[in-house]
Amino acid sequence: MNKVEKILVPVDFSEMSSKIINAALVLARAFNARVYLLHVVHEPADTAGFYFPHISLDKLHEDMKEGAQKMMRKLVIEAMGTYDNFEVAIISGIPHQKIVQFARENGMDVIVMGAVGRTGLDRVFFGSTVDKVIKSSGVPVLAVKAPLA
Repeated sequence: MNKVEKILVPVDFSEMSSKIINAALVLARAFNARVYLLHVVHEPADTAGFYFPHISLDKLHEDMKEGAQKMMRKLVIEAMGTYDNFEVAIISGIPHQKIVQFARENGMDVIVMGAVGRTGLDRVFFGSTVDKVIKSSGVPVLAVKAPLA
């Protein structure tokens, strides 16, 4: 990795998201790189795993996307500060697949993401998003584990 021009930062709006963005901004400032904040909205059918005849999954999905847009605006205000070399994307699908696909299709140089998530048996059986991204990504992944100041 000789130069870093594009940094992908997948966010889930947890309290760790701002800290992950801070880590990405350290790298971005050093290379004058563009930061891409990405949130992947789970498809409602994938999230629920069941068919609920009394719930419109299309409406649920639209509500989820609208909520994600509001949360992204708030996160940008709180975490990006004066750094204005960034873009925001909200897409739908299975997070690890969409993160890798977005990185590939948009020529990302590095992915900065949180390493916190599932623990214990959940992690053994299901793995974590960051694990799956690391295994399938064609670019380096910086996994931020500890909170950064």
